[in-house]
Amino acid sequence: MYAYSVIALLHAASAMTSTLPPTTTTPVPQTTPHILTSAEIVRRAPSKGNDRRPVVVLHGLLGQKRNFRSWCAALAEAVHHKRRIVTLDLRGHGDSPHGPLEYPSMASDVLATLESLQIQECCLVGHSMGGKVAMACALRAPALVKELCVLDMAPASYSTADGSNWKKNRELIDALQNLDLDACAGDRKRADSLLAQRVLDPNLRAFALTNLQLRDEQLSWQFDLDGIVRDLDNIARWPTLPGTYNGDTLFVKGQRSRYVRSIHLQEISSKFPRFTLQSIDDCGHWVHAEKPQETCDVVREFLDRDEVG
Repeated sequence: MYAYSVIALLHAASAMTSTLPPTTTTPVPQTTPHILTSAEIVRRAPSKGNDRRPVVVLHGLLGQKRNFRSWCAALAEAVHHKRRIVTLDLRGHGDSPHGPLEYPSMASDVLATLESLQIQECCLVGHSMGGKVAMACALRAPALVKELCVLDMAPASYSTADGSNWKKNRELIDALQNLDLDACAGDRKRADSLLAQRVLDPNLRAFALTNLQLRDEQLSWQFDLDGIVRDLDNIARWPTLPGTYNGDTLFVKGQRSRYVRSIHLQEISSKFPRFTLQSIDDCGHWVHAEKPQETCDVVREFLDRDEVG
């Protein structure tokens, strides 16, 4: 686990030419936002000082709030000052309503939900797709998002040919779309066996299959698979959003992941100038699952830094 030399990486980035697809400015959506389902982590240990602003955690693609339950519980106990920790199901995932999966609308959902929870200031933590939603929220509402933590994601557009990990995501979604749940006859092991024909990684299969639900002896997806397939290009894309976020920002990358690279640092520094970048050794994209203690330590240090009010 180490901090990058940001200046050195910025120099490296300036020598590169981005091959990312062009982005377009996306207006703030006019549709009514969804109120998302939420869960709150209760701290058992007494606070060692005055309570500080809440932490709100956003999951990634195919995830849901319960994926972060144990990690958030560990973070709640680890932080020096007591903090309310809330996890949300983003639209089209978990128990939340479905709708178009594009970042301005997803950010509107989060901001409306925080208002409904009477959260006036928070630290927003987002992983992967949730990291993009968190960044969009910070740019839109910096008075609410006082601190920002992005886990293994950049404000960038990805493709299957750019050397990132996005190709694996596309292949996984294609495999899920072609998985015949009727042929599984309500048997999760059968679903895993069929999925293994196209997805070799057992951990990736297990992660995806946590979204299966059994009703009337029939398996179905809890997430909106049709919507994800329809909007997968939107999820890969980073829209051009106005503004700059001047709050303290922590980017955490997995050392073996390809989602945050030197080519992205100019855009990061442009939109989030008060950023720090740290890497988790020998870790891939799912930093909170692969190295939960190390990731918790990095985020805790960020939350407990002295200058935070």
